[in-house]
Amino acid sequence: MIAFGLTTIFLIQATSGATITATQPSHWTSWQNVSVSWEGIPPPLTLNSDWIGAFINNYNTTYIKFINVPAGDSSSGRAQFRLLNARHDYIFRYFRGDDVLATSNVIQPDQSKPNQGHLSFLTSVGDPIPSGQMKISWTTATPDPGVVRYGLTTDLNLTAISSVETYVAKDFTDCMGISPIEPRNRSFENLSTRAIRCGFNCYDDPTSSELFLHPGYLHTASMLNLFPGKKYHYSFGGNKSKERSPIYTFTAPRETNDDKSFTFLMTSDMGIGGIHEGESGSAIDNDPNHNHTGYPNGIGNGADVVVRDGILADPQTKDDEFIIINGDISYARGWPWIWEMFFDLIQPLSTIMPMMVGVGNHEVDSHENPFIYTSNGDSGGECGVPAASRFTHLTSPQKMYYSFTHGLVHVIVLSTEHPIKDQVEFFKDDVAKLNRKKVPYLIVNLHRPIFISRNEGYVTNILRKAYHQLFVDNAVDIVYQGHAHYYERLCAVEMDATNTNNVSCSSIRDRPIYIVDGAAGAEPDMTSPFSDLTNYKEFGKWGYSRMFVEANSIELRHYAAKIATDGLSVELPYTMTDSIRLERK
Repeated sequence: MIAFGLTTIFLIQATSGATITATQPSHWTSWQNVSVSWEGIPPPLTLNSDWIGAFINNYNTTYIKFINVPAGDSSSGRAQFRLLNARHDYIFRYFRGDDVLATSNVIQPDQSKPNQGHLSFLTSVGDPIPSGQMKISWTTATPDPGVVRYGLTTDLNLTAISSVETYVAKDFTDCMGISPIEPRNRSFENLSTRAIRCGFNCYDDPTSSELFLHPGYLHTASMLNLFPGKKYHYSFGGNKSKERSPIYTFTAPRETNDDKSFTFLMTSDMGIGGIHEGESGSAIDNDPNHNHTGYPNGIGNGADVVVRDGILADPQTKDDEFIIINGDISYARGWPWIWEMFFDLIQPLSTIMPMMVGVGNHEVDSHENPFIYTSNGDSGGECGVPAASRFTHLTSPQKMYYSFTHGLVHVIVLSTEHPIKDQVEFFKDDVAKLNRKKVPYLIVNLHRPIFISRNEGYVTNILRKAYHQLFVDNAVDIVYQGHAHYYERLCAVEMDATNTNNVSCSSIRDRPIYIVDGAAGAEPDMTSPFSDLTNYKEFGKWGYSRMFVEANSIELRHYAAKIATDGLSVELPYTMTDSIRLERK
C-alpha cells in the first residue's frame, strides 16, 4: 500500500554477525505488542549510542517509535514495541548513531479488517437534503468495493455498496498550484538525535507531498430509508466475516420539526494526544511541548484524555446524537501517520454517532486561503486534500462549507480558510429556505473567531465585516468558534459598521452569543486578556461542549478538567464550568 518503495542508503550496511529479529504477532487487528530481539552486536556500546527504531516498511523518513539500548557490554537483548495496525507493514533497525548495524524481517498486521469507521449526516450546499439517510465511511488496504449491512435488528437485512476513493502525493501540489514534490526516500539527517521535530516553524513548508504515505482506500456507503429517531445496527467492510467490523449502533436522523429534546457535542482544536516515551522525533511527534510555569516537562496535546477520560467516560454521551469538530482536527500538518492515529482515537465515538467537521488553518492553507500570511505553512501543504477525502460531507478542498438540519436545530458550517464571498451567498440562500417556525434554532460553526477578547487584527476585521451583521439580521443563536486554545463566552455584540474595533455588549439583543472553544486537546493558551465583551473565560483546562435542545430553549454547557502538572493528563473529573441558555424566539 506504500506509494513509493525506494530504499534508503544508510551510512553503513548491516554489520557482519549482528542480527535483529521481530516476532510476527497473531490476530493483529488493532494495537499489538511486538517482541524484538537482537544479538551479535559489536562493542563499544556507550550511553545513548545504540537504539532501535520501528519503521513503516519502505517509509524511511523517520521511525514510528524507538527504544534506547542500555549501555553495557551485552551483545544481545530483547524489547517490546506497542504498534498500531494501520494497514502498513513494519520493519526494525538497530542503529549506532546514524549507522544501521542490523535490519529485521518484515512483520505484517492483519490487513483484511476495515478501520477508521465514522458516521456522518448528508449535508447541503444548496440542494435539498434527502431524508432518512446516514453515511458510513471506512478505510481498507484494498480497492475492492465494500458493503455496509444494517437494520433495526442485528440480522442486518439491508445492504449498501461503498464507493471507493484515495489520494496521491500529486494531489497536494496540484491543489496548491505548485510543481510536484517527489516523496522523500531517505531518512532525516539528524535521525540519531531522536528529537528531529521542533516548534511551529518546522511546519512552514509544504511537506505533505514529500512525506506522502498511501492513505489506504477510502470507502463511503449511504444507508437509506431509515426511520427517523430509530436505533439501527450496522457492520461494514468486505463480504467475508473476517473482513468486517464489529456490529455498531446509531440513531437515525431526526425529522425537521421533531420537538423532542436531544443533545449533541461540539469541540475544536483536537489532535491525537501527547507523545510518550520512545515517540520523540517520530512520525507522530507533532507536538512542540511548550514550557509553562508549573509544568516542568511542558504541556503536550490532550486530545486522548478529552476523548477517553472526558467524552467517552461521560454517561451523557450515550444519548448525544452527533458531534461537531470545529477545525484543527488531527494536527497532522503534512505528517500522514497522525491521521491514522486520529481515526484510531476517535473511532469508538464516531461509530456510534455522526461526526461532522469544519476545517481550520491546520487543514487548509493554500492559494485559496483569503488570509495570505498563513499561506502554505499551517497545514504543511495538506491543502484540505486529506480532510476532503476522509470526510465526505466536505465537497472538495475548494468547497468546505455546508449545512444540515436535525430536529429543531439548523447548523451551518463555514470555512474561515476559503474565500468569503461565495459563503456569504450560500448562507443567505440557505437561511432563506429555512422555516424558523419549524426549525427555530440556528447555530453557526466556523474556526477562526469573529469576536474574541484578544486582538486578532487583520483576520478578525475581515470576518467581522463579512459576517457579524449577517448573523444578527438572520437571528443566529450561537456562533461557535475555535482557534484559540481556551474556552471563552462573549456577550451578544454591537459593532459599529464603519469601525469593526468599536464593539460593546448589546443592551437590546441576547444573541448571537459568541463562543470560543479550542480546548479539545491542543497545547493551551495559558493567558490572554479579558475584554469588555467577555462574560466567562478559563485557561489551563481541556474540555468539550454540549448543546441541550428543547422545544422552548437551547442551552450550551461546557465541561472541563484542569491540566495536571505532567502536561499529559487532567485532574479528574470533568465538571461543567459554564453554561448559557437562550429561550426560543
